[in-house]
Formats: sequence, C-alpha cells, structure tokens
Amino acid sequence: MDRPRIWAGATSPRDHKRPIPWRTAAGKPTPLIDVRSRRLRLFGSGLHGSPTLDRAAAFSYEDLLGLPSREISAFIECTGNGRGFYSTQQNQQVSGTAWKLGAVGIARWRGVPPSVVLERADLTRHAVDVMPRGLDADYGDAGTNHGRVRRPIPVAKALDDVLLAYEMNGRPLPPDHGFPVRVVVPSWVGISSIKWVGDIEVSDAPLFSPWNTRYYRLFGPGHPPRAARR
Repeated sequence: MDRPRIWAGATSPRDHKRPIPWRTAAGKPTPLIDVRSRRLRLFGSGLHGSPTLDRAAAFSYEDLLGLPSREISAFIECTGNGRGFYSTQQNQQVSGTAWKLGAVGIARWRGVPPSVVLERADLTRHAVDVMPRGLDADYGDAGTNHGRVRRPIPVAKALDDVLLAYEMNGRPLPPDHGFPVRVVVPSWVGISSIKWVGDIEVSDAPLFSPWNTRYYRLFGPGHPPRAARR
C-alpha cells in the first residue's frame, strides 16, 4: 500500500506539491516514557465501582497493541493556525506564535478505539465525559500550577471516531508526536488530541479543565460557555 507522507500547512496532500515537516508545540520538553513500566489507566465515576486512580483499570503498551485496532486519516490543527494574519491583515496585536498556515498537519493514524478500552474498563450507561491527561510536565501560568494538560471529550464523541493512536503513517509514534500513545480527536481543536496520554478520567458528570474553560475558547455574548466543548 502506498503510504501518504506527512504534510503541514495543508488540509489535503493535494494542496501542496511537496511535503513539509510537521511542527510540534514548543515550550515544554518532550517526555521520555518507558513503555515497560508505564500503564494507561482509566478511572472515575463513569466506570462500574467508581475506581480511583490508584485502583484504575490498567493497560500496558503491549496490551494496547494486542487489542482490536482501526486506521484513520485525520488532520490536527492548532487553534493558532492563521494567528499571524491578525497582525498583517487586521493590524491587531495578539499573543502567541504568529502562525500563518503552518499549524495544521495530516497523517494516517492507527490505534485502539476508546470504545474497546472503555468496555474492558466496565463503562456504565451513566458516563457523560472522558478526560485524557498527558504525561508531559505540569503547566504553570502567572504563578498558578494547572497540572498536566487535559481536556474533556463527551462520551458520545469518544465512542464515535476518536482513536488512542500508537502509529503515525505506518510507524510507531515519534516521541514529539506522543509516543507511546496519544489521543486523536478528528475535526476537533488540536488541544483535544492529547499527546503522551497517561490516564483517562471517566465521569458520570460533565468534566472541566483550564484547557476548555480558560484557554482554547472564545469569550463573549456570542460564545456561551457550553460552546467551548469543541
């Protein structure tokens, strides 16, 4: 099978005549994870018995590789894609990296559908949200430690087309792209596709984090709080 190459700055491989490298978020070091000891843990009130994190359902890397898998082609786009045009076209000063059209990329991903691990972790019919959390360093802002990056996803979306990906374009994930396992959330803002996922909270009530209440959302009358979900 002809394997598509990695593209950035395009919504389809046809949009460019030559591939350019994916870019990765800067600012924090890439964690180096030992797959021999690391486990993906699922816990919370949306699972039967409401297991806590220290009694979570656990899956090794080898466990995940042995589960039923799926392959999808999907793009991941940073919310800041095109941010540089605020300055060059609208004369507005904005914070953050002045991206033009390079903060989006397409790849072919293979991994385990969350429905598979959720079933094995004993998902209840009352579950509302899941919240993957990365293994990268805690994020601090203005003297506040917000903990590790995490962002909730409705269970309905998680059971639909989300992937716990361990391959990118036919190869194991590179460390900068989330090795050993990352979340891929098609059609949603890039921050939802958590890299280096270490645990997933499953809840029977809506979940929130700074990454869907304070960051990566719009504010104002035209953007009610519930609109921050995607």
